[in-house]
Amino acid sequence: MRRYLAELGLTLRPQRFRISGKTFDRTRVQALVSRADPRVLIARQHHIVTDLFLGIAIDCSGSMQAGENIEKAKMFGRCWRGGARLAGIDVRLFGFTDHVIYDAGDATRCAVHGLRADGGNNDAAGLWHAAQTALASRRKAKLLVMISDGLPTQCTVERCAAW
Repeated sequence: MRRYLAELGLTLRPQRFRISGKTFDRTRVQALVSRADPRVLIARQHHIVTDLFLGIAIDCSGSMQAGENIEKAKMFGRCWRGGARLAGIDVRLFGFTDHVIYDAGDATRCAVHGLRADGGNNDAAGLWHAAQTALASRRKAKLLVMISDGLPTQCTVERCAAW
C-alpha cells in the first residue's frame, strides 16, 4: 500500500543554486555578475515531496454489525493510517451515523478502534464533513474514501418509488 500512496499527489521540486544542472536560473544573474557566484543552474535531480491529503469516512450504522463489517472497516482504516504515516501523507479518519460525526484521529493519533456500529447513517453528511476537512488542508492533492456496507437508512426502493 505504501508504494501506491507514495505515487499519489507527488510534487517535483527542482534543486536551485547548483553549479551543474540543466536549466539556467535567471533570478541568479545579478549574483553571477556582481559576486561571481557560479551557482546559477537548476539541477536535473528533483526531490520528490508527497503532497496528499487522505480523508477516510467510516459508516458506523447498525447495519455494519452484520458480517463483522465494522471490524473490517476499522482494520481497513488502521491499514491506511499506517501506510499513510510511513509515506508522509496527511490522513484524517472519521466515523459517522445519522446523528453524529466522530473524529477518529489522524496518522499520529488514531482512534478508529473506538468506533461502534449503532443507529442509522447519513452518507452525505459523512462525505461532506470529510470534504470540508480536505478543503481546509494545504495539501495539493486530496483523496476521500468512504467505507460503507451500502445500506443507507432513508434510501430504500419503496421510498424512492414514492417520490
